[in-house]
Order: sequence, then C-alpha cells, then structure tokens
Amino acid sequence: MTATKSGNGPAITTDRAGADMFRGPSKKVKYTLGTIVEAGRGNRLCVAACEDRKTGKRTYVLCETYVEDGAVRYNPVSRLFDGNPYNEVTPPGLSADKQI
Repeated sequence: MTATKSGNGPAITTDRAGADMFRGPSKKVKYTLGTIVEAGRGNRLCVAACEDRKTGKRTYVLCETYVEDGAVRYNPVSRLFDGNPYNEVTPPGLSADKQI
C-alpha cells in the first residue's frame, strides 16, 4: 500500500494495483456482500464444487441458492481458497513477504 497526497486534502491510500482504498469497496463488492448476508440470513448459502472456466479444474465456490420453475439454481458469489488464504493474499496491515 502507498499513500499519496494531492493538494491540501488527506492522503489517499492505494493498493499495489492503484485501487483507491480510502473510499472503500466498489458498489459491486458491496452488492455481492449484501447478497451473501441476505442469503445467509435466509439459509440459502451452500458450497458447490464448480469447474473453473479458464483452467477446467475443480474449484469450490460459495453460492446463493434459489428455486426457479421448480429447479434449484445456484448463483456463485465468492470463490474459496484452496490453500492457506494468508499465503495467497496480503490482508491490510501485513507485508507481502510474510507467509504463515
């Protein structure tokens, strides 16, 4: 993360990709989180084994479930980590070189 300052305003923190972390997650991320929360409240969440379209490998995904025309449908909302998440992403406040 880096902090940049323009003009007299506050420093804006960005991640390595340059995404603005000062303003928080995007609308799409907030919408997806809302979907997960609401599906959880309604007991409509499951973990499904899916196929990664790019690699063809099996991947596990958190899905919202719903019934449409008498059939159960799955809405994928989040991919789960195969290994230790701390070795795959760097959470805020940790440096990238630390692995657990």
